[in-house]
This record gives sequence, C-alpha cells and structure tokens, in this order.
Amino acid sequence: MDLLRALDEAGGAARRSDLLRAGVPERSMARAVKEERVLAVGHGTYALPWAAREVALATLFRAQIGCVSACDHWGLPLWGRHNSTHLVVPRHRSASRRDPGELAEVTLHRTSWPLPGSVWVPVTSAIDQAAWCTTPVEQLVLVDAALHSQLLLPGDVAHFGAGTARRRAWLRRMASSAAESPLETVARAGLAAAGMAVQEQVVVRGVGRVDFVVEDAVAVEVDGWEYHQGREAFERDRARDRGMLARGKPVMRFTSHEVRGDLAAVARQVAQIVGKEPRRDLDRRLAWMLGHRK
Repeated sequence: MDLLRALDEAGGAARRSDLLRAGVPERSMARAVKEERVLAVGHGTYALPWAAREVALATLFRAQIGCVSACDHWGLPLWGRHNSTHLVVPRHRSASRRDPGELAEVTLHRTSWPLPGSVWVPVTSAIDQAAWCTTPVEQLVLVDAALHSQLLLPGDVAHFGAGTARRRAWLRRMASSAAESPLETVARAGLAAAGMAVQEQVVVRGVGRVDFVVEDAVAVEVDGWEYHQGREAFERDRARDRGMLARGKPVMRFTSHEVRGDLAAVARQVAQIVGKEPRRDLDRRLAWMLGHRK
C-alpha cells in the first residue's frame, strides 16, 4: 500500500509496525521523510504534515487523547491554562524508556478504565477525567458548558468516577445548564460559597435577562471587556441598570478581571449590599474550589 494513503486512512499518523502490516514498504518511509512528505514523530511513528500534533503524539504513545485536551477538542472552554497534550494510557504502561523530549510535550494519565477505540476520549469521559488535573471550579466550567450545549445530560454527572467524593458531590449540586459563559459559572459558584441564594438568567419585563438575582434583592452582571466595547453597548447597559433600579433591584457589575482576581471580594461586596453575612468559612470554601492551599 502507498504510505500517504495508509497514513490518511489511519487518521494522519501511524506506527511503523502498523504500516508494515498494511503492506507499506519500509524503504518508502525513509524516502518520504527525507523528501519531507512525511514527518517522523519520535521513534517508529510517522505522520502527514497536516495531522494534528495531538493525534501524532497519541499514536506515538499508543494512547487516547483525553482529559482537558479532549475537552478542548469537543469545544468546551478551559478556565485554567493547560499547555501539554493530555494522553490516557493503561495503568501498567511504562514510560521509562521514552525520550525526555517526547515526555515534555505530554501529560500522561494512567487508568485501569477501559479505553475507547477512537483516538479522542468521548466528551462525558473527558469531563470526568478533567478531575485529574483541574481545580473543582475549572471542572464545573466544563460541566456547565457541556450541559448548556447539550453535550452532557444532567444524569451523566451522577456517574462520574474520577476525583474525590467531595468534588463529585459538589459538581452534582452546582451543575447548571443555564450558565452562558465560564465567567458566569465561576461568579455563581463564588456567590453560592458565601451562602447566598442565587437565581440565574432571570428575565425581567422591560429590561431583559440579567445574569443573576441574588437574595431577591440585587441584580449581578458579570462580563468580559469584549462584550461591552462601543457606545451602543455602554448606553444599553445604563438603560438596563435604570430599569432594574426602577423595579427595586440595584445592579452590581463585575468584570472578568475582578472575578478572576479576587472572587472573595466580589462575594463579600454582594453580601454587604443584600445585607447578609457571608459564611464564616468562605475563604476556606473558595480556597478548595479554586485549588488554593489554605
């Protein structure tokens, strides 16, 4: 079989042993690499130039692409930074003979769970696996986004098996399909951690939909800068704020920078306005949720 055709049928990358079994002459592999028609990926693995690097690495390690890398592939937003390719391999698989350069590109997760036949871990399993290397709130962002886009069903969260029992219970309690952005998920989690009652995506006659109504006393809006550039958006927000105030609910607006930078301060400011004392253990709750040691 022709090498380029064999690689294309394999999804862009294949191991030398599999290519030989498919009838590809070994001499054609070396020639194609020399002519730069094919890339040599680590030891004994070849890939077409257009093949995704994640796929090539998964082929090299005989692994599936999972965890946050698969979540990103399925179009889910990542709240934290994850630069390496996350691969899932059987628990017994050793990496002791791997080249350090190859290992530097990947995060290897070992599991005794059955691995899927495809190179990409299914979205439900990928979100579950994200417990291996995300904070609780980062995983909640994935859960909410998947529920909102209907990539995940509410009952799926109950079947998660990774992470601690505390995290899984928290995810079941906090998961929501109403959140329209990671920023909303994180802000809602922070307000709830302070012990406040939060209604999401509340439609107010004459005003429209607001992100949150907290303790039935104040509206809270959270937005990134990109959503409020320009005079029209600026004026629309002020008109909405006046409309809410006329209905007895002042509006508190927080930026992405504020939510990311000091979620505790955001929660305490809202609690002060609604006249409710935040939970005494708010800092400890947020430290766990955000993955900070306290």
